[in-house]
Amino acid sequence: MKKCVRFFAIRLIPIYLVLIASGAKAEQPFITLMTRSDSLILAADVRIEMDSARHAIDLLQEAVHLDPELAEGYARLGTAYLESRERKKQWKKARQAFEKALSLNPDLAEAHDGLGQIALYQKEDIHGARAHFEKAIALAPKSQKIRYHLDLVRLLQEDRSLKRASERALERDSTDVAACKIMAKHHEKKDEWGRVINLYERSVRQAPEDLDVAYQLGVIYATNGRFAELRDLLVYLSNTVETRRFLPLIAQVFLHEGDGERAVRIFRNYITLLDAAEAALYRDISLLASIPELESYARVTSAIEREAFLRRFWIRHDLSRVSGGFLRQAEHYRRVWHARAHFSKAIYPWDRRGEVYIRYGEPDYRSTSDRLNADMPAKAQRIKERMAVDLYGPDAVGEFFTGPVYPVRSNRAFSTKAPDPQDLGLTSDEIQLIFLLEDAQDAERTELSERAQAADAGEGDQVNRIVDQEQTLAALGDVNTGDLSFSPSRVRRERFVEQSMGLFMPVTNREDASIVPWESWVYTMVAEGLEVTFTDEYFQGNFEFAPVPTHVPNELKERYVEVRDLTDFLYHSPELVVNKMAGRIPDFHDFARGAQPLDFWYRTASFKGKDGRTRLEIYSGIPPDSLLKKQEGTWVMRSAALTDPAVDQTYRDERKFFLDETFLQTSVDTSRGWQNLVLDIAAIEAPPGTYELGLRVREAETRRFQIYQQQIILEDYSRADLNLSDIELAWSISDETPSEGVFVKQGLNIMPMSVWAFPEKHPAFLYFEIYHLSKNEFGQTHYRVSYDIRSKDQKGRGARVLAGLGRLLGKEEGEQGVSVTYDQIGNTTDGLSYVELNLDGAGKGDHEVQVTVEDLVSGVQVTKKTTFGIR
Repeated sequence: MKKCVRFFAIRLIPIYLVLIASGAKAEQPFITLMTRSDSLILAADVRIEMDSARHAIDLLQEAVHLDPELAEGYARLGTAYLESRERKKQWKKARQAFEKALSLNPDLAEAHDGLGQIALYQKEDIHGARAHFEKAIALAPKSQKIRYHLDLVRLLQEDRSLKRASERALERDSTDVAACKIMAKHHEKKDEWGRVINLYERSVRQAPEDLDVAYQLGVIYATNGRFAELRDLLVYLSNTVETRRFLPLIAQVFLHEGDGERAVRIFRNYITLLDAAEAALYRDISLLASIPELESYARVTSAIEREAFLRRFWIRHDLSRVSGGFLRQAEHYRRVWHARAHFSKAIYPWDRRGEVYIRYGEPDYRSTSDRLNADMPAKAQRIKERMAVDLYGPDAVGEFFTGPVYPVRSNRAFSTKAPDPQDLGLTSDEIQLIFLLEDAQDAERTELSERAQAADAGEGDQVNRIVDQEQTLAALGDVNTGDLSFSPSRVRRERFVEQSMGLFMPVTNREDASIVPWESWVYTMVAEGLEVTFTDEYFQGNFEFAPVPTHVPNELKERYVEVRDLTDFLYHSPELVVNKMAGRIPDFHDFARGAQPLDFWYRTASFKGKDGRTRLEIYSGIPPDSLLKKQEGTWVMRSAALTDPAVDQTYRDERKFFLDETFLQTSVDTSRGWQNLVLDIAAIEAPPGTYELGLRVREAETRRFQIYQQQIILEDYSRADLNLSDIELAWSISDETPSEGVFVKQGLNIMPMSVWAFPEKHPAFLYFEIYHLSKNEFGQTHYRVSYDIRSKDQKGRGARVLAGLGRLLGKEEGEQGVSVTYDQIGNTTDGLSYVELNLDGAGKGDHEVQVTVEDLVSGVQVTKKTTFGIR
């Protein structure tokens, strides 16, 4: 794909660059006035795109009820019937919808195409299907979907087995688009993603106008983390791509590249193009927020206050501390999109997998009943083993659980009748807890339905789903819940007291006796780690939390001699574990997931800024050898941010530069000591106060990065008292022909020090600024600067001063240090000073510099200190 993409990309403009080249255009998508029926069709289209056609049917039925003459609505309703999971039960309804559409508009290609599909799939009438498809293609000659159906007829005329016909077609012509698509779907069922991608790439190269295939390929790229290929695909498609459906893919490219702000902007464009109920899913923070946050959000009334609250919310939840909350917000939008795309086929908006995914993201280990995953990280294995010991005792040690540790429904035997609650060995308190949990779930379902209806009616994100955990727990009364501190959600009664199948077993590499589809997810970095087991109890694609077993088979008791009773299974049930974890950690975002570390060093110094603010400078140094793409060049992105935790305000500075050999040769003086570092300065001005500093340096193409965080106190330099800035350490300071580059300050070229230590025998430079000096009767300032340089470990005599500003008044040298004093005169109340230190003979180790400025006019003096090392 890549070679072809780069060949064609010369003549194409990437759509994602078109969309965001102009910020104003990107923020104001074109919106036309729509009728209620039109908005319902839009909402249905989104659900069909998300492979949730069954949830589009009600919307389309309402649309044609409101407008009985809406031919497009009937045609789309027929399509929804055909696209739903229950297609075989919907043939009659689909045919009636298409025929009604054609009675209103005989030239509707979608309806002719739908009747052709019914003839092909239900009646296996190839000739009748061809007749409908030919009518449809005549009406819509550019439709790739209809052309694909015609190709299906062609292949079926050769062989009734589409797979065999496709294989033969590809032997004759490896670029046969229909055959590629059919075989891609065949390999997709087996999780053979390499073959799937190869076949879809062939289809896209042959027919780039087939946006359904291009979109499906893009989703596969995004799901499998192949963002370089996704970027190439978007470049290749260029202006061919229609806007809405591809926007989440475009946003994910920027999110992967660390540009959270741009990713959020594009996701927001996408959300504005959705119907109210769908958009509300992206704006809902109830799965991420703590109880106090939800209560505060519920009290917000105006749109301006809501926007301010959400801005602070995303800043608080952005653990990277470098993006002003944009990285976490974009990741949330990505997770919601992923849940809608992958976990919504059976239930709207998603099943329980979607809920857990939105909270905690991609699991560190995932295994399913149809695709066992034997590649288990050691951390995941330890978490499973710990849970197994809790449930089954020490005899579980040594088992390799390729599936759920928590027991799932097994095929060992079947109960003849539903057990009585008293026969389960549960106490009255435990039975009461079960019923309360069911009531809590019923309430949640009712609330969710009301929220969706209210959003669909136009209220949108003003309706907030708030689950009051404290009230739920209070409702438990005297029930003995042990250490439970969570909000129970849905546990259905039949799972405890009405189950017809009563045997449950874990899944190991030695034995899998499960009879229901299951998925086992393990998160290794969420608290102490947890396993979550989902099961599809009714074989409808709706994965719920695995139910609590009614009883366990004797062979399980025989294998694990200390198998626990049903109470332990209740308290270790996936639903209660997740809800308990959500009470402690509502959400988790591993922003460094899958990334490799990138070495760099940094130091900071603060100075007086503008308008009462303080200017923080962050000096970073990157070893060029640590950049994997150095030889051919690489983009390096540096982000710095100061976050005020008191008001959740962020101040940021970002820089992106292309680093190659030419850059190194023109930007570094190899005769000095910084030739092994690529230097950079970030400058942020903020009000004085206490902040959290976040600094990230990232190599774009390799996604290698490093983030440093520390608390920073910005001093107030605006007050009238004599004051000193921080002391900046530098490799060199020069006043010769200063340029306009990032290293110029107060007319001086200053190459900043970013590492802890200077090389032995290399000169060191100190720079600082002086504020609020007093003037004498002649309008001049007169002050004295003293330098006291000491060896902290008392192994050397300290550095010697080679040169400084002002008139040298005296010098004292001893065994442990050097003291030098300069006298200076100026004309402004703010001044600067710098000095060069000779480190020859100072000795390796830590050294401390104390700078004292005495205002000879006012008699006030002030002192600052800094440390550095000599290696």
